[in-house]
Amino acid sequence: LKLKAALQGIFFFLELITYFILSPYARNKWEHFFLTTVSWCLVHGMDGFVLEFEKRYHGLFILHTLSSIDRSRQSNLTVLVFLRVIPSLNNSFGSLTLSQAASDFVHQAIFVFYFVPCLYLHDERLYALSENVGFVLIITYEICGLSHVCIAINRFVAVNAPFVYSRLFRYADFLKYVVFVITVALLDFFSILRVHSINKRHSNTGAQDAASAMRQRRERNLVFQTALQGIFFTSELITFFMLSPHARNKWEMFLLATMSWCLVHAMDGFIVLCCNRDFRQQIRKSI
Repeated sequence: LKLKAALQGIFFFLELITYFILSPYARNKWEHFFLTTVSWCLVHGMDGFVLEFEKRYHGLFILHTLSSIDRSRQSNLTVLVFLRVIPSLNNSFGSLTLSQAASDFVHQAIFVFYFVPCLYLHDERLYALSENVGFVLIITYEICGLSHVCIAINRFVAVNAPFVYSRLFRYADFLKYVVFVITVALLDFFSILRVHSINKRHSNTGAQDAASAMRQRRERNLVFQTALQGIFFTSELITFFMLSPHARNKWEMFLLATMSWCLVHAMDGFIVLCCNRDFRQQIRKSI
């Protein structure tokens, strides 16, 4: 565990130094390429390699005939495939490692299946997608970085407070989403309050026109949308984290866990469509 933490920390720290500090001093495009792209790929690839060698199942999936980036992608894929069958990783640390490996795999897959063809094919259609692909790349990089932070916190608590570790992380996911719901509710509440005060000020000055009426209607729709989404999301948290452990059979477990999880995400889009007049008009035009 100490070796893994040290190696991953060293690789991640070196990547930050080369990418943000050394790359601006590159004298040509090749130095810039090695100090940015190669170091960026290397740190994500080494995440998977470090975990493989630390858990001693690296012989399952490594193909030495492929390029280094593709081997890095495969190492993270190996982590994704075999993570749940490793007994020592059937815990919160394993879940965080899964998040890290998934983001690393997507990051490396983008370089293998998009960046490399761009270099060799010089296809304008591929170049046209660069902004969108780059956006996804940045998101995966941020997820990987946050996963490292969470893993470090997880490791720190496990070492310094071993007796409260299982109790703390048992409800960590539930508390995290509760914080999300409260944050969203507070932000929406203050946004609605601000819009309402502006509309009230306009109505007091006699500036009630068609535009003001439309703003008030949108305000009501926003309140309705916020309330419905909050209700569905809170209901999903209750059914998934509180009620599902008391399920008496597999069908109750399916309804309280999988079904509620899918339903809340499906209802998000349905609520947005119902509360947004522009969406409905666009759908009617398309039909």
